[in-house]
Amino acid sequence: MYAAVTDPATKITYAATSSVHDLYQSTYLQDKRIDSGKGAVLATTDKGATWNPVGNIGKPVISVAVDPKTPNRLYAAVVSSTAGGIYMTTDAAKGNAATWTKLTPPLRTQGHPHNLMLLEDGTLLATFSGRRDGNTFTPSSGVFLTTDGGKTWEDRTDYRMRYWTKDVILDPADKSQNTWYAGVFHAWGKSAADGEEGLYRTTDRGKTWTQLATAPLAKSGVLNVESAAFDPAHPGQFYFTTEYDGLYFSPDIRAKDPAFTQVQSYPFKHPLRIQFNPARPAEMWVTSFGNAIRVGETLP
Repeated sequence: MYAAVTDPATKITYAATSSVHDLYQSTYLQDKRIDSGKGAVLATTDKGATWNPVGNIGKPVISVAVDPKTPNRLYAAVVSSTAGGIYMTTDAAKGNAATWTKLTPPLRTQGHPHNLMLLEDGTLLATFSGRRDGNTFTPSSGVFLTTDGGKTWEDRTDYRMRYWTKDVILDPADKSQNTWYAGVFHAWGKSAADGEEGLYRTTDRGKTWTQLATAPLAKSGVLNVESAAFDPAHPGQFYFTTEYDGLYFSPDIRAKDPAFTQVQSYPFKHPLRIQFNPARPAEMWVTSFGNAIRVGETLP
């Protein structure tokens, strides 16, 4: 199970599931390692006690998004070189009887979608992650958005992000939802000359990007940024996760040139995603790639 989201109207929780583990880590970027996988969107109406399939997608699913203004409209990021892309259903509550429609894919993408988010104005924001043909990265990654339900897409990718983009995070203080932060990994080989890892920020929905954190920050020399999160209890405070160098913190991410320090109390090199407990906003939960889930308290 890669992700889960609850429809605010129906209170049904939907999850993205896959038989393929480690999607978009370095060993699971080639089509031959992904295409034989199976997957589904699952739904629960009893807080996870039981789960049932939504339609019959059949291929690995890595992300789901609900339309808060249209009950039962659901989007899924399906991973496959032949059938992958972004799918939509308008009858998710029908469970196994739901039908899915594949949207027109963004240009240059090759079936490796990752994040899905529906913005307040109806814009669908999607990231596509890394893909390798043999040992060569293809320029099929990045950030894309559609304002017409997937009929057409705009490519909002910085040229340095075209090979191995990871998560995109919205700034909760920007009510217009124009400010995003993106994590990018280092693509090796010939592609390394064109791509560049790190943490990026846009204030105009991806028309322009600024690289905020770069390789010299990392002790490993490679600042591969997985994901990030804002601390809801401390405005402007921000954390991001890396592949080799653990967890990083910024006391004021909205500054023009924010400062970053490594969180020394976090003990593992490869955290993945960060969640804050909505009932206790100072309680931070960090998942990882090999070191379970850890819980910490942010500073008062």
